[in-house]
Amino acid sequence: MEVIGEGVGPEQDLRSSVRGPSRTRVEPAPERVGREGRAGRVRGPRAALSDAAAGAARLVIRGAPPPGWRRNPSAWSRRLLLVALAAAGCALATYLTLYQLGIVAAVWDPVFGDGSQRVLRSALSRARPIPDAALGAAAYAAELVALLIGGGERWRTRPRVVLACGAVAAALAGTSVLLLVLQAAVIRSWCFLCIVSAGISFAVAAAEVDEIVAAVLHAGG
Repeated sequence: MEVIGEGVGPEQDLRSSVRGPSRTRVEPAPERVGREGRAGRVRGPRAALSDAAAGAARLVIRGAPPPGWRRNPSAWSRRLLLVALAAAGCALATYLTLYQLGIVAAVWDPVFGDGSQRVLRSALSRARPIPDAALGAAAYAAELVALLIGGGERWRTRPRVVLACGAVAAALAGTSVLLLVLQAAVIRSWCFLCIVSAGISFAVAAAEVDEIVAAVLHAGG
């Protein structure tokens, strides 16, 4: 007679033989996290330094917005456009100055014909010892320099520079309004490039409002 072990009947032994040998589930080894990164690759000090430098560069370019604001009014991504506009305004005013000084024989005007010459040779334009376009070029140059001063958070770190830049932008825009009124009411002629320059001054002044508000709020408290 065959002896069967304790607790194991013939039916259970038969079922065990049918199922076959037991299978052991092998769990995959967990990915190593930490110094080895997400994909198991080792991130050395050089990679960590590169990430830190990239983060610092983003902070410098974008800067932090004022409390409660969604956008930073002093961000370089925004100010570089204003720098380009101020440079274009300075170039236009310099070109008009060269015409008023007689260095350039004619001024380009695709819309009003000789209207630009009548405006730039008028008694109002020659009322000052230096050409009025030269004053505009100097103002645009000052605005350009002011836009380049300070970092991505200059509304907080350089509020006086922001206010000075806003003052120059407001002066340019106000002068442009006055010159347009004089062209229409007194000279009765239009200067195409003068109108373009006025548009540039209006755009820069409007774009500077947010940064001026942020600087004033920060300075006040």
